[in-house]
Amino acid sequence: MDAESKSKINTWKMILHVEDDPTLEIETALDLPNQRVIKSDVERTRTGILTENERKTLEILLTFYCKEHTTSYKQGMNEIMAPFLLLMRDGLPKEHAYLMFKKFIHTYLPTMFIDSGFRPLQAYFLVFRLVLRYHEPRFSSFLHINGISPELYATSWFITLFANKISDVNLIYKLWEDLVKENDPFFPVYIGIAMLFHFQFQILNSQDQMITQAICEINLETSQDVEEVLHKAAQIKQNMPYSIKSSLRKYDVFNMETIDTLLDTLRKESCLYVSAKEIILKAYPEKCICERDENFCKFCREKARDIPMLVLDCRTEAEQQAGIIPNSALLNPQAYNDSNVMLDIPDAFLCMRGIFHFCLLGSKTFKASSFEFSLQNEHYNADIVQNMVENILQAFLVKGFPYVSIIEGGFELCHGIIKMFNLNLEGHDPNYCLVCSPEGPKIMHRVKSRFKSFTGTIGKLIRSRSPEKNNEKPISENKTEKGENNIRIDPTTAFYVAKRFYKDTRLESEDEYFFWVKDRWLYIGVCGSLDLKNSSKISYVFNILDIEKITSKKRTPKFLTFHFKGFKKRYSFVMKTDLESKKFVNQITSQYQLLFRGPNIIQETLKV
Repeated sequence: MDAESKSKINTWKMILHVEDDPTLEIETALDLPNQRVIKSDVERTRTGILTENERKTLEILLTFYCKEHTTSYKQGMNEIMAPFLLLMRDGLPKEHAYLMFKKFIHTYLPTMFIDSGFRPLQAYFLVFRLVLRYHEPRFSSFLHINGISPELYATSWFITLFANKISDVNLIYKLWEDLVKENDPFFPVYIGIAMLFHFQFQILNSQDQMITQAICEINLETSQDVEEVLHKAAQIKQNMPYSIKSSLRKYDVFNMETIDTLLDTLRKESCLYVSAKEIILKAYPEKCICERDENFCKFCREKARDIPMLVLDCRTEAEQQAGIIPNSALLNPQAYNDSNVMLDIPDAFLCMRGIFHFCLLGSKTFKASSFEFSLQNEHYNADIVQNMVENILQAFLVKGFPYVSIIEGGFELCHGIIKMFNLNLEGHDPNYCLVCSPEGPKIMHRVKSRFKSFTGTIGKLIRSRSPEKNNEKPISENKTEKGENNIRIDPTTAFYVAKRFYKDTRLESEDEYFFWVKDRWLYIGVCGSLDLKNSSKISYVFNILDIEKITSKKRTPKFLTFHFKGFKKRYSFVMKTDLESKKFVNQITSQYQLLFRGPNIIQETLKV
């Protein structure tokens, strides 16, 4: 055995924590009821690579495993066994190859081959479609429109952990080694999505009736293919809120006692959920809202990661006026009266598409019913906020927004966390807050009748704006060149939209401007100038400490005029609503006070 072979074998022994079993003797008769199936699969395994003797050994090992564990052979076992069998060429004893195979199966696919109905595999498919919708909604919609479900192309991916998609066994070792190091039961899901992304042009350029075949024919032929797919899979996982990843890991797809309940739950889910705790951590970054030591709390450690998240408060205006989470964007109240306004909500955030993770906030826990959205709305749901959240979610997905989730527990749970840690809830009025006074003044009836009058038309409108079958395919957006004034920024949740107001003409600008409050800086730029690769063209950058005052009129508080030190020119803007204007001024005031207490409190992160 040469040094390279010995190193490879020792690496896999260490990775799998396999110990020798001197009592193990692998000898068995080839007499299982489905022995012909085993033999047939063995003949098709690694054609042109395995020798005749290796095929005989493979059949013996598979038969021995099925007898030892009293389980029926299933396709896929052969593809998992073959790479470990091939280590015998490097001097690994047959018994050790068998022990590695068994440890690998029991660790990473523990009940995949035990259940006759392949229910763990079904759970993988359901999680896969949710994660695909989150990261690639256009591709998800494209596959759905063409009737292509994961069952049609991803079965072999998950039951062989991609071994059947790679001809070079050394590349299988590489992929499996990364999979083991990730120690994440759903890393195969991220790899699957990365494969679709890697081969998207090949898939999208195929004829409509050949799409499924095109996906089934993709293979990882080169080391570059494997490295790029693994890198993309790691990026996909990294670019997810921590609470979403944590929730996914709690789905025990290999627990046969709870699998049926899990399948029922997953079949109803239409999106992924971000936890209320993570939202509050983002909304109050300077506060400690954890009873555990930050060094031992993963949530607290994760808050240092700057995944840009925006809370879109989808509650009614009356509910919002009784209290809002800091730095959240407020739904246009006309959305509850006009379905066209509702469906145009995502347009206000086009400049943020592909950058921000949009977290939709309802009043309470969102009650999912189906992955597929109902286009008819024949059964009116009395919970108008629940209806609104679902419709806004669908509107964002139709317009190709990735990273859209719903906040688990809604405002009710966020409110509980905020009060538990004595945090400030902006504009909070306990008398009108439905969480504080559920039996207090009834505000919901003010909008129920108006909302019900148009909720039945939502499906038709969404359908009319959705891409027709086969007419639209997801487009990979190209990276744009940065201009001279482009600044690499680190986005936060403090985001506002307004129009420029020219006092001399009394006219508003056609363009909308975004406001970003970050550390000691106020950024102002034209909406639509944001590059989807995290770069923004900034029109103005002001130091918050240079703001002399911000003025507005009592009758029209949404009109704001900025006065800066050293500038004779005044800058006037019109916020979308009075409440939005108040929120913005409060945010600037809080940041000014924080900065004024000491320049070292805020770490400057502006990069030019």
